[in-house]
Amino acid sequence: VKSKAKKKMTVKLQKAAGAQGYEISYSKDKNFKTGIVSKHIQKRTATFKKLKRKKTYYVRVRSYRKINGEKYYSAYSPARKVVIK
Repeated sequence: VKSKAKKKMTVKLQKAAGAQGYEISYSKDKNFKTGIVSKHIQKRTATFKKLKRKKTYYVRVRSYRKINGEKYYSAYSPARKVVIK
């Protein structure tokens, strides 16, 4: 997780074995109790825009696999911290 441009952050993922997609969640709350935003992606890179400058965001990721049309999720990764430029 990096913030190289103003009001943006980029999340790059490692490939998970057997994953068909990923869910990225971020929040200003490090315990993810409020203000959670989630995005489902197929690729291993995602960019989030229109974030608040000089604020700390916490990001976590989980992979999923579809079986008979239903999504099965893995456990969330540990949260990573990023300060937005």
